[in-house]
Amino acid sequence: MRKAFALALTLWIVAIMSLVTALYLNYGKITVQKTKLLNKKLDAIFKVESTVELLKFYGVTGEFLSNTIKNKILQRNFPSFPNQIFTDGRETKWNKQIIKIQDISGLIGTADMDALVNYIISNVNISKDKSVIIKESMLDWLDSNEITNLNGAEAPFYSHKGLGYTPRNENYIASLDEIFLLKGLVGVKINRKKLKSKLILSSFVLRNILTMDINVLSALYHFSKIEQEQLIKAKKESNKTFVRLFYELRPKELNSELTGLSSSRIMKVLVSFKDKEIYEEVSFIISFRQNEFTISEIIEYNN
Repeated sequence: MRKAFALALTLWIVAIMSLVTALYLNYGKITVQKTKLLNKKLDAIFKVESTVELLKFYGVTGEFLSNTIKNKILQRNFPSFPNQIFTDGRETKWNKQIIKIQDISGLIGTADMDALVNYIISNVNISKDKSVIIKESMLDWLDSNEITNLNGAEAPFYSHKGLGYTPRNENYIASLDEIFLLKGLVGVKINRKKLKSKLILSSFVLRNILTMDINVLSALYHFSKIEQEQLIKAKKESNKTFVRLFYELRPKELNSELTGLSSSRIMKVLVSFKDKEIYEEVSFIISFRQNEFTISEIIEYNN
């Protein structure tokens, strides 16, 4: 009887030890897996951050054309790095990374009020006659007085609606989300992420038709679907053909100081890395507009 009890006890001890060993090995396996993932993540961060630094150097030493940056200086040390990168938002692939550079002249700056209103009207499900309401409400939002434009809104309107806020009353927009607080837009169902993807907080007003996508271009210059198709076809042929057609369709823009082909030298950049379960990205806005103090300046940085 004692031998049977001792054997049973031994077997239980062996079973418990086996379970503990299995749990320990499983924990060790999970730890190793996590360590490997951490190393991969750190490697991804290093690659992305290194590419960011390369792009800073690329812009400082490169040549800015209408919709590209050209630079051959890096070729000796980074032979696979492109000698030309487009600045119209298209993707450039390098070293398991995707680089997207968008000249802000191809976006809609918050200081370009006509463009801002036109773009909102074309992308939000509201009637076109509300454009006057939005524009005048924006003027009231920005000015420092309490005089309400005919179709605009000052503090009493927002107070009466119980919205709990008043106009900024300063001559700038501090956040893109402020736009959705305006009379004419407040309470309207809007895909904010999609709309904001083409907007930029900027006091710099310059439109470059070669860095705009067809939706932005159409919203700003009121192109019909047929005209859009013509422009898309022309751009596939060449930039020269596209530009010629644009000015044929909108001849008044030939004399516009606002519309042209010049780079703003201010870039919205996205660098991303993806390898199976590992993903890392950095987005930033950088100005290469040199002055007596700086040759480049990071305006915004997100990682």
